[in-house]
Amino acid sequence: MVRTKNTVCSPSLTKSSKASNTKSNNNKDLTSSFNEAVDQAESACGTSASNIEPEPSANDTNLKSCWVWNHFLQIESKPGKAICKHCKKLMAISVSLMRYHLNVKHRQKIPEDQPKITDYRTMTKEKKMKLDTAIANFNVQDLHAVNVVMGKGFRNLMKVAVGQQYHVPHRTTFSRYRIPKMYEACKLAVIEEFKSAEFVCCTTDMWVDNFKHLAYMTLTAHVLRNFEPKSYVLATRHFPLSHTGINIAEAVKEIIKEFGISLSRTVFVTDNGANIRCARRILGVVHYGCFAHNLNLSLAVDGFENVPQILALFEKWKAVVKHFQFKSHAVSKKQKELLAKRQQLEQRRKEIELQLRKANDAEKESNDSETLSEAEEVTHESLNKEMTEENSCEGVLLNDHDYNEIFNRNPQAYIESLKKMVPTRWNTNCTMLRSISRNFKVIEELLVGTEHQNLIFSHQERKQIDELLKFLTPFKTATDVLQGQKYSTISWIIPTIAVLMELCSNDTNDNVSADEMIFSEIEDFGVGNMGKPMNSIHHGDFGLNALKEKVRISLEKRIPKTPILRLACSLDFKFKGDPITYSSVDGMMEGIRDFYKTFPNSNENRQTATDLKSASSMTETSSSGKKTAFSELFGARFAKRSKPDHESDIECELISYLALRNPDHSEADNVDSFQWSKDHQHTFPKLSAIAKKLLCIVATSAPAERIFSVAGNIITAQRSNIATQNVDRMIFLYENLEIS
Repeated sequence: MVRTKNTVCSPSLTKSSKASNTKSNNNKDLTSSFNEAVDQAESACGTSASNIEPEPSANDTNLKSCWVWNHFLQIESKPGKAICKHCKKLMAISVSLMRYHLNVKHRQKIPEDQPKITDYRTMTKEKKMKLDTAIANFNVQDLHAVNVVMGKGFRNLMKVAVGQQYHVPHRTTFSRYRIPKMYEACKLAVIEEFKSAEFVCCTTDMWVDNFKHLAYMTLTAHVLRNFEPKSYVLATRHFPLSHTGINIAEAVKEIIKEFGISLSRTVFVTDNGANIRCARRILGVVHYGCFAHNLNLSLAVDGFENVPQILALFEKWKAVVKHFQFKSHAVSKKQKELLAKRQQLEQRRKEIELQLRKANDAEKESNDSETLSEAEEVTHESLNKEMTEENSCEGVLLNDHDYNEIFNRNPQAYIESLKKMVPTRWNTNCTMLRSISRNFKVIEELLVGTEHQNLIFSHQERKQIDELLKFLTPFKTATDVLQGQKYSTISWIIPTIAVLMELCSNDTNDNVSADEMIFSEIEDFGVGNMGKPMNSIHHGDFGLNALKEKVRISLEKRIPKTPILRLACSLDFKFKGDPITYSSVDGMMEGIRDFYKTFPNSNENRQTATDLKSASSMTETSSSGKKTAFSELFGARFAKRSKPDHESDIECELISYLALRNPDHSEADNVDSFQWSKDHQHTFPKLSAIAKKLLCIVATSAPAERIFSVAGNIITAQRSNIATQNVDRMIFLYENLEIS
């Protein structure tokens, strides 16, 4: 009997073999599970296993939001497990472990477009409110349409800038809730500002939009707070009623009452419309006409329209501008050619001057006077020849207009387009003439040899344009300066009128010299008036003296020199010592009495009356309520002296003020009227109190005109159906948002 030898295995060996068998079985299960997952992917994606790519497929049912699932497959038969697509390793579903595996084993990095966990966190209510308010401010401050928040570009911008956790609200959220809430808060802040305002200047005007032709009325307010100018827009509201004085007065009264402003401490500055004047009489307020309107009426209506000679000249000048209206490219090209030619001339001139300096140096070294004279003769002849060739064209000198001054100041200013005159805009006649005078040479070179060469300006016409431009430029400068609202403008009115009146009093010698007439006749006969007899060309008076006389009479009529205007000028230290201001105490007191008479309910008057009443009562009784011997004997005398004492205080300040040294030109140019009054309010308390009320008055109604420019940027072709109340809110917030 053969004994069979049995092999006995150790427990550890047995356990190892069991583990090996288990691992083998697990690998088989893993392979089968992977194959099952691949089969599922194939059935879902419609691709073979050999074509599985790491990049995700749009139809992959196992695709997760995290980027690691682009490289792993989830096994349904083994919950909580996932298999790597690259190395078929089975791992527990853990984003951090799976990411570590991909980074170490397969060098896979986190994609840049992978959303972060912070993008999905819930945003706090406070932060969301801040973002909503910021978007509303964006719409208001830049005058954007509320519908901009619905655009794909804006929403993508907010998504990139803020993240996924913030969803931009619908446009109605801003138009119905956010912006109206901002409007109410800003309105309360403006009302608080007016509670402490001592004096208010208001401007108002009417406007009709270009699309639905709806009428709007705007009202602006201007105050001095601690001698700092503040401007507010109270309302820009739809005005559906007839534009009568009664309706305008009711609308103004409603807005004034809404903001808590008292009409007794308000002055209005408007244009000269009959309905506006009627509304002013109904309201019973102090009113000043717009200086810019009066200046334009004096110049355009009372001046140009009554001088036929100048009207005829303007017709030709407008025809020239109209001819080049659609030829801006040719004008610009010719301007650049002339600019390049002028730059070459300047360069050549510098070279010749350098040659002259070298010749002088040669004289010092060799003392050869004969050689020097020859060098000088050659260089001077060369210079004169080149200058003549460059500066003359068809017998017309370049120096007839102001090219030299413009070029030396700024060569690029030589290039200026031709401007058209607009009757409804102030000083556009001056702007048109200036653009023509800077393009005489351009116009001539473009028209010579064409059928429109009759539009070429003759030598005499150029002189006429230059003379008229010298007359109109101060009017334009005055209008531009007095439209400001960041500095005192009412104090500029009287000195400006004095300058313009002096300008109108200076007669112009319209008759040119004999040499100029001969030169202009030769030029006109050769260039501008071919075929015309020379004696038919008119060179006499073109109506400038008549225009000056008409404007002078109109200025005296339309802008009277009232005592209050002279007082405002006298209290502005910038103009102290000017002959047009009050130079004596009696004159200043006359203006101050007129101020108190015009504004009887001002705080200064009320305070004065209170002081007089309290002074009278104090002279009659003592603190115990009984009459003292002093009161009984001298009370009546002190009561009589109370009123003169107040005026004497003002007179003492006036004496000290008039004794100050008058500023010279450079000092006056740098004086800030508001800051000077603020710095000296303790030295001149009563004069500063009057100046604080008087200098806040603006000279023109331009602030109201500017509001309609803002309204034109809101009511556009894309937003022609915007609600009228939204127009009012947008303009109000655009102008006043910084206050709140």
